[in-house]
Amino acid sequence: MTRRVLIVDDDAEDAALLESYLRDHGVQVEAALTEVEAREKLTEEPPAILIIDVGALSIDALQLLRQFHGMGAEDRAAIVACSGRRWIADGACYGLVDVEVH
Repeated sequence: MTRRVLIVDDDAEDAALLESYLRDHGVQVEAALTEVEAREKLTEEPPAILIIDVGALSIDALQLLRQFHGMGAEDRAAIVACSGRRWIADGACYGLVDVEVH
């Protein structure tokens, strides 16, 4: 598996900022701004690291994580679930396991 990072975020500016930062540090990275695009990229080649905005309003993050889990990719990849929305930190974090809120 190629060591690449996939960013899933419906905010184009946030995704571009993180993508640029990682690329500047030598990371192979790409972004998906829609749920359809994210599913395609997950299916094509599972990333080594999946960074997903679990608070994205136009993306069903939990369903994408279930798809990722169903591929067995979580055994070979790290998942970074993040959000700028306070209600995610206050809530159950979509049933994610081993979640640290910072």
